[in-house]
Parts: sequence; structure tokens; C-alpha cells
Amino acid sequence: MQGLLAKPGCRDALGEIRARLFHAPGRDAEAQAWWHEGVATAAFAARVAQLKQASIGASFLGGLLHRSGEALALKMLARVELDYRMRLDSASRREWCTTHSQDLTERLIRTWSLRADIESCLLEWMRCAEFGAVSGESAALYFGRLFAIELLQPQFCVPGALDHAAAELGLGADLVAEVRKEDPRGLIRALD
Repeated sequence: MQGLLAKPGCRDALGEIRARLFHAPGRDAEAQAWWHEGVATAAFAARVAQLKQASIGASFLGGLLHRSGEALALKMLARVELDYRMRLDSASRREWCTTHSQDLTERLIRTWSLRADIESCLLEWMRCAEFGAVSGESAALYFGRLFAIELLQPQFCVPGALDHAAAELGLGADLVAEVRKEDPRGLIRALD
């Protein structure tokens, strides 16, 4: 994944995405955590996509943007908090971001004219466990996020949950072991 940054314009494009979506003065820690999760999810999703013959590019970009609606909601909230010199508690912040994330994700898709495969990836990945009949890219994103959470926030992972979900949705133990070898923390550091 580090080779990705050597491609002309890639580092600048990723920096632009971070600046537009994952920069929220007053809520910097949350925005940075979501950026880190997005980068890790993108790296893991791209690896799953590669192993499952899905679109690597759509899976990577979907992973990077999977929290974009929440990030935009956080950015809006942070601006209001600064303007009014107030701060919502964590539960209210979560509710605000969750309530507005779907609409903001859809607006982002339209405003940025994202391709149909990236659009479906962003809108379907959360339903992967419910329906199972989603695109390969959406499934790659779903698992990419599970791997990212396992790596970055292991305290939130139920032991064996990722392996169980993978088995249930047809991701073999050998593929899971292969993806677990990835460590996107170097990419995260390079993009900070």
C-alpha cells in the first residue's frame, strides 16, 4: 500500500480528501480517529478485494469514504459548537452524526459525482451482514472495516467475531489469515 503514495498526485488527492472531510476544528481527535479508521479500512478492503477479484479501486475509495457522512456531520457540528461556544456531550454528538450521516453521504456522492460502483459500495456495506447479496466491493469494505477495528480498536472487538462473520459470509480462514498480515499503520503515519 505504501507504493500507492508514489503514484503522481495520489498523496495530494488523499490530503485533499482529509482536509475536506476529516478536519473539524474543536473535534480534531474524533476527526483524526475517523481518518485513521478510513485509511485502515481502505487498505484492508483493497486487500480483500484483491483476493476476492473485486474492484480494488472502488473498495479502497469506499473504505476511505465509508465514514464520510458522519465526518461531514461532525464538521458541521464542530462549526456550530465553535460559533455558539458550546459543546455537545458524546451521546448527543453520536446521535447527531448518525442521524445525518446517510443524507450527507448521498449528497457527497452526488456532489463529487462518484462512480456507481463506489456509490453502491458506500450505501451497501453496512447491510452486508443482513443480506449477504451485496457487491464484492461492498463486502470487501465491510470486512475491511472489521479488520480495521480489530487492529485500531481491539477493545471493541468480540473475540472471534470477525472470524465468525467471515465464515458466515464465505470468506475462508486462509483469506482472513492473509488479510491479517496487512498492517496499514505505516500508511496512516505517512498520511498524517
